[in-house]
Amino acid sequence: MPETKKSVKSLIPYEVPMFAEEYELKVDANENVFGCSDKVLDAIKNITKEQIATYPNYGNLTKKLAEYLNIDFEQIKVTNGADEALFALMQTYLDEGDKMLTVSPSFSMPKLYAEIVGGQVVEIPYEKRWEFPLDGILNAIETDKAVKIVHLTSPNNPTGECISTDIAKKILEKAKDKLVIFDETYGSYCENSMVSEVKNYDNLAVVKSFSKDFALAGLRIGYIITNPERVNILKTVISPYSVNTIAAIAAEATLSDLKHLEYIKKEVSKSKEILKNGLEKLGFTVFPSQANFVLFDAQNKAEWVYHTLLKNGIKIRKFSNMQGLIRITAPTCDNAKKIIKLLQPKNTLIFDMDGVLVDVSNSYRTAVKLTYEHYAKKELNYETIAEAKALGGLNNDWDLTEYLLKKENINVDKQELIDIFEKFYFNDGNGLISQEKFLLNIDLLKDFSKKYNVAIFTGRPREEAMFTLNLHGIANCFYPIITMDDLPADKQKPNTLGIEKIKEKILFKDILYFGDTKDDMICGANANVIPVGILPPQDKTDNYKSHLEQNGAKFVLQDINKLLTVTER
Repeated sequence: MPETKKSVKSLIPYEVPMFAEEYELKVDANENVFGCSDKVLDAIKNITKEQIATYPNYGNLTKKLAEYLNIDFEQIKVTNGADEALFALMQTYLDEGDKMLTVSPSFSMPKLYAEIVGGQVVEIPYEKRWEFPLDGILNAIETDKAVKIVHLTSPNNPTGECISTDIAKKILEKAKDKLVIFDETYGSYCENSMVSEVKNYDNLAVVKSFSKDFALAGLRIGYIITNPERVNILKTVISPYSVNTIAAIAAEATLSDLKHLEYIKKEVSKSKEILKNGLEKLGFTVFPSQANFVLFDAQNKAEWVYHTLLKNGIKIRKFSNMQGLIRITAPTCDNAKKIIKLLQPKNTLIFDMDGVLVDVSNSYRTAVKLTYEHYAKKELNYETIAEAKALGGLNNDWDLTEYLLKKENINVDKQELIDIFEKFYFNDGNGLISQEKFLLNIDLLKDFSKKYNVAIFTGRPREEAMFTLNLHGIANCFYPIITMDDLPADKQKPNTLGIEKIKEKILFKDILYFGDTKDDMICGANANVIPVGILPPQDKTDNYKSHLEQNGAKFVLQDINKLLTVTER
C-alpha cells in the first residue's frame, strides 16, 4: 500500500453524519433554518437536459455577484463552497514548513487545510471572552517570519464577534508581505465587511459563501474576492468546473430575491433576542453575537441543557474542548420560545436502580449468596440477606457479603471477594446481570423523561449501571447518572453527596427520590428532597412498608409503575 504523506498521516478528519439525522429541530451546525428563496426552487425545477449535459459556466453568476457587492467582475472566483476557496488559498500560498496564523477558538477546517499542505498552524488565544486578541496577532506577524497566511473569521465561529474595519486595517498594514484571509461566511449578519477594501490591499482575500445567509449549504457554493492577478493564479489551482450547474443557477436565482435575505436577517435577529433574554433569565451568560447563532456559558449545567433538548428532539452544539459553552443556531421565533420553555426548572425524579428500576432478586442477591457460599462452604438463605440489607449502612453488595462472612468469623481479602462476586454477577455482561428484569414500563419512562428531569443515583459501579441501561436502550432517558464510581468511599449512601451532585447539574423545582432501602430514605430526607419508598420484588409486606416509612419515606408504592400517584400530587 502506498505511503501516506507525512502532513496527512496524523490528521483527524472532520466527522460528518453519513445519513440524514432525524431530529425535530436541528440547530447545531448554523444551517439556515428558514430555507432558500422560492425563486431558487423555481430555477432548479426549470433546468433543462442540455444544461445538465454540458459543463457549467459562471459568467452570469459572477456578473450578479459583482453587482450585488459593487465590485469588479475580475475580482471574483466562484468555488465549491467556502471550503474549496480556503483550501485553494492554502495550496497556493503555503509551502511545507510555512505557518498560518489564526485565533483560537475558531472554525477548525482552515487549520486542517493548512496542515494538509504541510503548513504549521499558530493559534493566538483570546485573553478575554470574546475580545479580539489584536496585540497577539500583531506581535506574531512581526516576530515570526515563517507566517505566510493570516486567517481570520468575521464574524467568528463559535464566538460570534465581528472584527472592526479599524482592527482589520491594522492587521493588513502589519502583514503587507503576507496573505490576509477574511472568512466572511457569516458576513451577511454583520455590518462590517472587508469586500470594499480588496481594491486597496493587494494582500487581502475575502471568502464568502451562500450557506449561512442564502440557505444553499446543500449545494456547496462560495466565492473568493481578491485582486484580479490572484484570481488568475487561483484558476490554475482550482478545478475549472468545480461548481456544478445546479448550484450556479441556484446562486444566481437567490441573488434575484434579496428581499428574502432581508426577511431572514430580521427573523434571525428576533430569534437571537428571544434566546438571549430567555437564557439570561435562566442564569446563563450569553455572549454578543453578530452571526446567525448564540453562544452561551451554561457552566456545570451544559450537559443538562444538551440532554434536555436532545431528548425532546432538538440538537444543539456542545463543545467538548470548551467546558460549559453551548452554541444554538437561531431557529424560528416559535422554536426559540420552545427551547427556552424546555429549559425551565422542572420537577425532578431521581431513581435508585436495584429493587426500584431493576429486579435484582435473581442477580445481585444470588451473587451475594454464591460468593458467601464460595467462602463459607455452607448455604445462605435469602431471608438472611434481606435482614442484613434492611440494617442500612452497607453501601453495596460487596460490603454486604463481607458483613455476612465476618458474622461467621470468616475474613477474606476484599479485592479477592470483589473479583469472585463480579465473576458471578457481571462477567463482562455474561453473568447474572443478564437475567435482570427492568421493572419500570419503558414507554412510561420515556414520557416522564420529557416532562420531568429524570436522574439516577445508584450504588452500582458505572460500568454495570450503564450495561443495564444500554441493554434496554434507555440510557438517554436519564441525566445525570450518579454511580458508586462518582463518590468517595466514605460519601456513599446514606450520605447525600450523590443527590447534591445531581442538584448542581440541573435546574429543578421539587425532587422525588425513589428508593427501596433504609439508606435511600435517610439519604433523601437529609438531602431535603421527597423520599418515596418502593417495595422491592422480593418483599411486598406491610412490615417492609412500615420499615421504609419509619426511615423517612413520605410515600410508599407497591409498584414503581404506580409513580403517577405521587408525581401528579
